[in-house]
Amino acid sequence: MDHSRTLRRIGLFKLMPDQELAKLAALMKPVKCRQGEEVFQEGSSDDRLFVVVLGSVRATRRVEGSEEAPVATIGSDSYFGELSLASVEHKRSATVTALEDSDLLVLSGSDVDAAAEKDPTFAYHFYKALAQGIALRLRAAAGDVAIMKSLNAAR
Repeated sequence: MDHSRTLRRIGLFKLMPDQELAKLAALMKPVKCRQGEEVFQEGSSDDRLFVVVLGSVRATRRVEGSEEAPVATIGSDSYFGELSLASVEHKRSATVTALEDSDLLVLSGSDVDAAAEKDPTFAYHFYKALAQGIALRLRAAAGDVAIMKSLNAAR
């Protein structure tokens, strides 16, 4: 099945050229998660990026003095797990659980690496998109931290 149309809706891949997006789509594997099913656990290590095609998942983290704290809810046409493709030694920073029956696309870092070794043009466009996506999320997180600091200072 060609997942190019789905990937085109995902912010991370919007600017990839069609030809490179088609190569990426060929690497994606569909996965169904049932409501309540864990996608991965905080502290685990693997090299997969996930795209939510339909449904939603919740990311939670262990917080001192509490069992779990919600970090994010991720819905259709979004993605998570991208940091695992940027670092070989990456440990998952949250536990992700399906909030409802969900259809995901999964991209293995080892599959990306193999494709990138064979095709430098694909590698360039994929890793550029990945870097831009990580940069956007870092900027947003920095903005959130600034807001939290200003709220705490106002108290």
